[in-house]
Parts: sequence; C-alpha cells; structure tokens
Amino acid sequence: MAAAGARVMLRWPQRSDLMPWTADDAERHTHKASTQALKDLWAKVANDALARLGDEGRAIREANAVVARQVATKD
Repeated sequence: MAAAGARVMLRWPQRSDLMPWTADDAERHTHKASTQALKDLWAKVANDALARLGDEGRAIREANAVVARQVATKD
C-alpha cells in the first residue's frame, strides 16, 4: 500500500486482442480523411498507436491529429 501523498503511476495494459483498423474505418472517425492517401495514413497511425499504447481512444485521437495536420499543411 502506498504511503499518503505517494504517486502511483498507472499504465494502460498492452492488449494484443484488439482488432486493427482499415482505411475504410477513417470515415467514421474523422471527416478530414477525404482522400485514399489520408485514409491510409489514418489507419497506419491508429494501428501503430494502438500497438504502442493499447488504448483505442488515444489511438483514434492521435490518428485524427496527424490527418488534421496533413490537411492543414496542404491548405
């Protein structure tokens, strides 16, 4: 048991039973993935983040952010 005031570090468990995303899944999570290249990028980033973090929500947010940055740099 931790002493009062001690910090406890929590880490998401690594899960290998999560299904990987495909480029077609990008449309459900962001409207900015409007081209096939952006959809492919979204799926790659989301799957890499999922493997690294084991957190689906965080993986989706990271993929959305990368796609949004790509779109912003093209404008």
